[in-house]
Amino acid sequence: MDADGLHLELRKHGFDDVLELESAAPDRPTYLRRPDLGRQLSAHSQQVLGDTHVASCDVLCVVGDGLSATAVHRNAVALLVQLRLVSAGLVWGPVVLAHQARAR
Repeated sequence: MDADGLHLELRKHGFDDVLELESAAPDRPTYLRRPDLGRQLSAHSQQVLGDTHVASCDVLCVVGDGLSATAVHRNAVALLVQLRLVSAGLVWGPVVLAHQARAR
């Protein structure tokens, strides 16, 4: 996942609060062998997220590189822009870019 490129695209669309976090999978081979670690944040990322005020937000979006970084680059920013339009009046937390992330 090109996190720097995503940061730039997100800023162009007014998403200034972006956090980069990583899963508990330290590398791609572990990520592929241990899906459970891809569904958890690393200890450091847990601390970073805990230091933010995400408990007071209504919307928190996580963009995970998962199995297809290409899909993230093609769709994430446009999806976030649309979500922001339909969630007018709600308090957004930071957009989280999660490396080695999996969904269940």
